[in-house]
Amino acid sequence: MKTSKTAKQAWELTNLRQIRVTFNGSTNSRGARVCISEPTRGNNETTQKKYFSYSYKYGDIMEQAFQTLRSNGWNIVCRASDDKGYTFLCDNWANEYLEIKNLKN
Repeated sequence: MKTSKTAKQAWELTNLRQIRVTFNGSTNSRGARVCISEPTRGNNETTQKKYFSYSYKYGDIMEQAFQTLRSNGWNIVCRASDDKGYTFLCDNWANEYLEIKNLKN
């Protein structure tokens, strides 16, 4: 993505959607789960979240979420990580606007 090198103003940068991925460990009633969420962008919205059972097929929550998002049509541009999990930046707006609640395994 070359926009950051050529942009002279912040508003010239590409606006992307932030998708967070976190791990929720096992509890007495549930196995380990992966949470894929998108934070709110406005006052009238709530954070969208969807939980999936942890898959040993991937062995990594980042890869599991990446494959889940891609197979559901998300256009992933880049990724980042921190001590709480992973973040994918996606370019899905307008006609390509997808919602977390509609994700399928």
